[in-house]
Amino acid sequence: MRKRIVMGGTIVLIIGVVLFLASPYMFSTSISLDSLLPFKLEQNLDPGQGISLAMVPPGELTTVLYNDSAALPLLVNSTAGELSTENLNGTFAVECYNTGNAPVNLYLVNNVTRSITVRYSVLTSSLSNLLVAIGMMVFGALLAIGGSLAVLIGLILRPRPQGPRDRTAPRL
Repeated sequence: MRKRIVMGGTIVLIIGVVLFLASPYMFSTSISLDSLLPFKLEQNLDPGQGISLAMVPPGELTTVLYNDSAALPLLVNSTAGELSTENLNGTFAVECYNTGNAPVNLYLVNNVTRSITVRYSVLTSSLSNLLVAIGMMVFGALLAIGGSLAVLIGLILRPRPQGPRDRTAPRL
């Protein structure tokens, strides 16, 4: 057993495990579904009336979950940015990613012919935090695997002979 290799491998293994286990906490700070459900805000809208849901900062993703008393999808507009809308059993999810350099305003408009009540929640998350969390997870896993291999190699290798070698003496 080579103690230095085992010790070094153990340190690398511990650092890798810590990074790997810390990455979900970094991920949870970038996206938290608890802040979306239950719906936080409620507003009554007349036909044609709209509300401003959020200002989406540059390089960030805003998710809006809403449902309305008509159970129909409403018109979602933005001043720029990429929009995607999905129907999740009567709850509608809208995602807006701002690829520009200026903030984007996200609007919800009542396109139904009667007054409705809209319940919604808004979450703005940074994609850079998400990428950092994924990077931490991958790097931590690689360090943990490398540390484990170093510990195994250190345990398998024979110890170095102690003391000076006499090169003139015959080997038995």
